[in-house]
Amino acid sequence: MTIEAVRERLAISPFNGLLGLEPVAIEPQLILRLPANSIFEGRPGSNILHGGVLASLIDVACAIAVVMKTGGIAATIDLAIDYLAPAAVEPLLGTVEILRNGKTLATTLTRVTTEQGREIAIGRAALKHMDDWTGGKP
Repeated sequence: MTIEAVRERLAISPFNGLLGLEPVAIEPQLILRLPANSIFEGRPGSNILHGGVLASLIDVACAIAVVMKTGGIAATIDLAIDYLAPAAVEPLLGTVEILRNGKTLATTLTRVTTEQGREIAIGRAALKHMDDWTGGKP
C-alpha cells in the first residue's frame, strides 16, 4: 500500500477527516501525524489535549496498519491506553507496530510522541479481521 492509498483509506471516514490525520511513513512502520488544533483541548484555554483525541489517534492508526497488511477490514475489539504525559496542543505522531497478525485477530502497539520524540502515550489494540462491516469472517 502506498502513502496515497493510506490517505484514500483514511478519507473514507468523516471522523478521520475531522482529526486531520496524515500518513508520514508506511515503512518500516506506519506513522500517522495528528495536527495541532485548538478544538482538541480538554478544557478551553488549557492547551492540553483531550485524552479521547489520543485514543482516537491510536485506534485509527492500529486499524490502518492492519488494513495495510491484510488489504481487508479490521475492527477494534479491545483498546488499552497508558497516558504517560500531558499532551500540549501540538502536532503528534502515532507509530504503529503489529505485534501479531493471526488468522482472525491482530495485536498492535502504538506509541504517541511529539515531533521532537517525547513520549505521550502507548496504546495496545486487538483487532478482528473482517470481510465486511456486518461482522463476516474473512
